[in-house]
Amino acid sequence: MAKRGLLFLVVSVILVSVLILGYVWQEGIIERLVNDEGNRILTPLEAWWTTGWSVDDAEANVDYVQGGNTLSETVHVEETYTPYGVQVGGSEVTQRTGEDIYGRKQNMTISVLSSWRGTVKPDSIIASGTFTYPANVEFEQGLFALNLEVTVDCEYNDKGQLLGGSGKEDFFGHILTSSGKIAYRGNVTATFETLYGEIVWTDRTEKTEYYYDNKLYAQTVTITIPQSKYLGGKLVTIQEIVRTNTTFADGSHRESEIVISWQRSEYGVATGISASGTVTGTEIINGSQIDYSGAISLDYGFDSRVGWHKIGYNERKTSNTRLPKRLPFESIFVDDPYLRPVF
Repeated sequence: MAKRGLLFLVVSVILVSVLILGYVWQEGIIERLVNDEGNRILTPLEAWWTTGWSVDDAEANVDYVQGGNTLSETVHVEETYTPYGVQVGGSEVTQRTGEDIYGRKQNMTISVLSSWRGTVKPDSIIASGTFTYPANVEFEQGLFALNLEVTVDCEYNDKGQLLGGSGKEDFFGHILTSSGKIAYRGNVTATFETLYGEIVWTDRTEKTEYYYDNKLYAQTVTITIPQSKYLGGKLVTIQEIVRTNTTFADGSHRESEIVISWQRSEYGVATGISASGTVTGTEIINGSQIDYSGAISLDYGFDSRVGWHKIGYNERKTSNTRLPKRLPFESIFVDDPYLRPVF
């Protein structure tokens, strides 16, 4: 998928830990909401995705909703000059509004601020905005809501040469389930370096906490490592490795690694995407630890307005006993083309 970004940033989209769903055991037609230890269990929710389960609950197949895809973008450029007509600064402000291909309402502003360093060069990128699903409701009423603020600071030496930079993001939001609202909050840190004279991010670490009834429900840590290549006169992403560690309050945990690969022409144009990975974990059931392992794959489609984008997620787990239905975080936000406006 062609990535969106500024300052020739090699943009990736790996926001894994923005959703927590819990699990449900089926007893006839009654869904248990409390496990054997007396802890509340949240039932799965479907928003811009729908999930099908195999008869043994070991395989989850997630399909993504096709929304209105009416997203629009406007760019406003301002330049600052000396009385002698020499440009010494400027700004470029991009505004994105509308409904994306997954049916989420976006309202995003991205600003690039520049100043004189031998030539006019960028100082920082500042982004802020919201995502709400469904698109016809306000933020607080959304089944899913995300508010984020991003800052990237560029670093130069005393000769005005770009060395790299650092990025950070703070976010918060909520997800509604059939049992109530889950609030989440988190932060992201990233480092940048220069490659072929362009600034690119080299790693990204995201930490998220989820709360239900004001109690910690789960924690996630996602580390993303990108790989870039110079094609068609620009740097483009050719691979990302995404490692996610999830720990639940009941002691259950899982670890996954997903490798996303972009197939590109000699001009850097994406001709396809593939993604696959592995997962291992432990579920706490009736006080016992049940280990499992499994395989992950993603499906992709093409839209002339968006490009390559994910249309499905599949995960098959193997264990010596039946596992509870727990929709993985990775199924919702791995390789999302919108939720990462800068890096």
